[in-house]
Amino acid sequence: MELNALKQKADELCDQIKNDFAAYSQCKAAFIADDSDNIFMGVSGLALKDGAIVQTPADLEAVRYMKAAGSRIATAVLMIDLKTGIIIQPSAEALNQLFALNPKNDKCSVMLAGGNSKTIMLIRLGDSLSMMDGFDFDMGDAPAKPADAPSPAPQKADAPEVSANIITGVNVDENNPFYEESEEVKPPEDIIADENDEKGLKETDIPDPELTPEQLLAQAKKRKKVARSNFLFRRRK
Repeated sequence: MELNALKQKADELCDQIKNDFAAYSQCKAAFIADDSDNIFMGVSGLALKDGAIVQTPADLEAVRYMKAAGSRIATAVLMIDLKTGIIIQPSAEALNQLFALNPKNDKCSVMLAGGNSKTIMLIRLGDSLSMMDGFDFDMGDAPAKPADAPSPAPQKADAPEVSANIITGVNVDENNPFYEESEEVKPPEDIIADENDEKGLKETDIPDPELTPEQLLAQAKKRKKVARSNFLFRRRK
């Protein structure tokens, strides 16, 4: 049964209550229609509970009668103040009971003031449901995260303007009797190969007394040349 059809039937029943049961004309009445077009009605009243007199809400009474009849699916819900004829919203407790009876009842329509309507789910969840608006939890169509761009290769350092093999800041005294013009510096191995090995030179550290001064000078220059080559080679490392 649709909501408008339930409203039409509820108006007829309310008129009957006020005419035939005047004592209940100040109460509230709730109506629930199920998927078989059955209507369950509850009227607010009084009951004795645990030795105390308590009010019995109309909507909870309607749910109780629906359960007792074995019905589980609600299609429309309506609650009216018999005194004023104003449509009022059912209690959260009654709507939660309908949901507990069958979760499909969350789709059931409830008539509100002004002829508006909402589903039981929207009324039950209220603000907690509105907080979810605008959020899409379906990540199936989410675009894949773009791969990070490769970082540029580090640039090579510029070659030094002055080679590490060049010795700077050394003043050479050209008036020195042992001065010779610069020659290509060879590793010690080459010098040793060309000028006999360094060990051999060390064995001749003691000058031959029969050598002439010119020969002694040439021998000293040779030793100086080997020593200078070794010094420059170590500096180059």
